[in-house]
Amino acid sequence: MAEARWHAFAQKLKGLPQTERATDSLASLVGVFAASDFVAQAAERHPEMVGDLLADDALDRRYRAGMLARKIAKAAKAAQDEDDLKRVLRAIRRREMARIAWRDLAGRADLTEVVETLSELADSCIDAALAWLTRRAYAEQGVPRGANGNELR
Repeated sequence: MAEARWHAFAQKLKGLPQTERATDSLASLVGVFAASDFVAQAAERHPEMVGDLLADDALDRRYRAGMLARKIAKAAKAAQDEDDLKRVLRAIRRREMARIAWRDLAGRADLTEVVETLSELADSCIDAALAWLTRRAYAEQGVPRGANGNELR
């Protein structure tokens, strides 16, 4: 059964970009899969994630400061309902955790980058969820105000 799943995964990889960077990243794939069950399982279940990572060269570069937070906030803001918000945040978490692990295991990121990016991912997901839920609560129940009339969060 596992062999059939991996064969299907390999078939989906055929349509990936054929750039030199993508080829270099794919060369590290076996080592990354061997070292991380999480990345291997995420890639098997969501092969489009691998294509996405390769297409925008996300495996080759460190994010600029605040880039991940902006990306997460934008994606979460577009969520239509709470279930969609959860789906969006899970997908972002899966992609970014795979990206971070891949860069780490392939020797493309140092420990400082890995820890900083993990922290930004966690903080940004929490901030985006809180902002979305706050907007929803304000829309449904109005903006809470203190005794002095100032807006409360």
